[in-house]
Amino acid sequence: MRQAASLAPQSRPDTLGAAQAFESYSSALNALPGDARVLSNRSACCAALGRWPEALTDAEASLAAQPRFAKAHSRRGLALWHLKRYHESAEAYLRAVELDPGNADAQAVRMLCVLC
Repeated sequence: MRQAASLAPQSRPDTLGAAQAFESYSSALNALPGDARVLSNRSACCAALGRWPEALTDAEASLAAQPRFAKAHSRRGLALWHLKRYHESAEAYLRAVELDPGNADAQAVRMLCVLC
């Protein structure tokens, strides 16, 4: 994991620029294919760019590498929501909350999903 952190950008996509961050995370994946954190962060970049199918693909790849990664479940939920797959989105957010009960964002969005 330390190696991934040194290759990946240290700033969030909103401060670095989502497109530039996407390129940086893609480069990191060349060196560390299948790294769950890098894939999850690239999913966030795709989301910031409105590239929902790619955001979902990266979130699911992240979960394949690390199934108990709550943030990747949240990012999967966000992508599914924007793809209008609301039931699956709610399930993804539920899993995120199960894994990280303190995640207020996942709890709030899951409640919205349940209401839809």
